[in-house]
Amino acid sequence: MIWMALFVAIIGGTALVSIRRPGAAIGLMVVMFGLEQMLQAQSATFVKQGSLVQFGVAFVAVVAASKMLLKDITLMVPSGFQVWTLILYGFAFSSSLWTIAPDKFEAYFQPQWPYFALYFLLGPVLCAHPKALSDASKSALIIGVPVMIAIAFFCEWTGRGIRLSVPVNEGGRLRNYTPPLAAASCAAMIAILTLATTTKQAWRRLSGIAVMKLCTYIIVLTQSRGQLLAFCVVVLLVYPATHRSTSSRGLIQLFVILMLVLAAVYGVFLYVGESAGARWQQSSMNSAFEGRAMMASRLVNVWLNSDPVAWMIGLGASSSFKVSGFYVHNVPIEVLCEFGIFGATIFAICFWKSFQNSLLFAARIPFQWEHRCPAIGFIGAFVFLAILTLKEGTLYAVPHMFFIAIMIDRLARLNPQFDEANYRNVFLDDDDDEEDFEGIGEYEEDVDDYEYEEDGGTVGYYHA
Repeated sequence: MIWMALFVAIIGGTALVSIRRPGAAIGLMVVMFGLEQMLQAQSATFVKQGSLVQFGVAFVAVVAASKMLLKDITLMVPSGFQVWTLILYGFAFSSSLWTIAPDKFEAYFQPQWPYFALYFLLGPVLCAHPKALSDASKSALIIGVPVMIAIAFFCEWTGRGIRLSVPVNEGGRLRNYTPPLAAASCAAMIAILTLATTTKQAWRRLSGIAVMKLCTYIIVLTQSRGQLLAFCVVVLLVYPATHRSTSSRGLIQLFVILMLVLAAVYGVFLYVGESAGARWQQSSMNSAFEGRAMMASRLVNVWLNSDPVAWMIGLGASSSFKVSGFYVHNVPIEVLCEFGIFGATIFAICFWKSFQNSLLFAARIPFQWEHRCPAIGFIGAFVFLAILTLKEGTLYAVPHMFFIAIMIDRLARLNPQFDEANYRNVFLDDDDDEEDFEGIGEYEEDVDDYEYEEDGGTVGYYHA
């Protein structure tokens, strides 16, 4: 009962806060899968009722979105990027009419529609609040950091995952542990947001370093090699973007961090691999790469040997499960083969617009903007998830990546007054004054009324 009471307290408390600050609901969406795994490790109720956490998160999102829509129903109007995302997933659902694996579609893709509704319909409404980004970052850390502590030290680990409180039947076989990649990705997201919003105040710097180490420890425990590498890449982008300086001291700090990260990765792959398991050894990584390349090539060959109609519209959603026996661990290749040239073109447009929005917006953000660090953090989170699509996952499993891209797009539209893009100043700044760093991670006092703009014109007014 104690875990159910804790769950109710988290959901109820976040729902109450989100009525005034809808970004809190977004933060809960970010840490949803980490929270779920922690609760499933402690209580059989959350294993037997596998969708309980998702329903709770959806409830919070509905409460927050309803409050905003009562003030301005036009918030339901999708943005241009949101429309492209809806077209992509709508086409994927339509492919059930011609998929070569209808049973796999029903088993894997179709049950995901509640996530699509959460991330593509409710979530974008919450992004319209002017403080949504900062509130989402704070909410994700307030909820996520204790969850990470519980996962690391108060849950039993078995193999790569957290031991479930009771085994679950999956395809006729009993599974005793949670999916390790989800825990690793959640830990990396928490660490990225922590790094982005950590200030130069001593206690915040120390607590930020502690959280970073904790999350890295969880990633290593799950033996998620791709998550570790993607996380290191994003760290090397987010740190200089949030602590930019052309001074010798700033460049030395960046160089030291780079060396520490490289040394840590080298140590994990070389020394930890000798004692912690074969996954960190070179032979295991080569074998995994060859196996995934074989699955991908098999799917590509089936698609190429099909008729021209299949070239254009693909083999249909979840066909890779029938052709290769599993998903092919490469979302772009999966999209090309399952949704054809038409679907791949839409996917490419979404990706191009996502990176374009991220780069352009990061280059236009003023250094003094109060939400700059959370914005950089979520841009880093998007880059992290985008890298992972090259080594794991399937289209139905990455709606949260597209949601973050939608959030960045909406954020850029709400701030059209920013200066012209200056890519050099994303990482470097000519002013090395210590005062520039005083406001990082600090947020203005609550205000009651907000105006927000889109495409240069005021489209709504929200009273908190």
